[in-house]
Amino acid sequence: MDSPLFWIDNNVLNYLCKAGCLDTVLRNASYRFVTTAFIQLEAERAVSAGVQELRSALDAMQRGDITVYDVTAPPLDTLLQPETGLGLSDESLARCARHYGGRVLTHDAALIRYLHKKRIGCLPFRKFLELANTEGWLQEEKVLQLKRLARIL
Repeated sequence: MDSPLFWIDNNVLNYLCKAGCLDTVLRNASYRFVTTAFIQLEAERAVSAGVQELRSALDAMQRGDITVYDVTAPPLDTLLQPETGLGLSDESLARCARHYGGRVLTHDAALIRYLHKKRIGCLPFRKFLELANTEGWLQEEKVLQLKRLARIL
């Protein structure tokens, strides 16, 4: 049986990379982490601009530890029209979560509100950290570090 999907966005990738625990989460969580080519492009641009922490996210995408859905595959093969007020990256995550199932893992309040309104699966980063702590994917100190980074405390 396939593991449930978490559609991960760049703000969450950024926190996990800055805390140095992306690989630990990918290895320990009983979920599959997926994203879209739009998110990958944002990460590539950030690394090119000097945000080297995201290099580990790109490496995970290249290894296949984070599956990247391409714009040539449904539902991204049709023109995205961010009439929703979301950017293309967020719209791509919402569209894929609706099409393939799973939940969008984000800390973006506007995206969380949109997903709830449209009844698309969502896992706010705060809940993700609770899950990581209770299921033992991360040590408590690392969860606290992530909460500080995301200003959740």
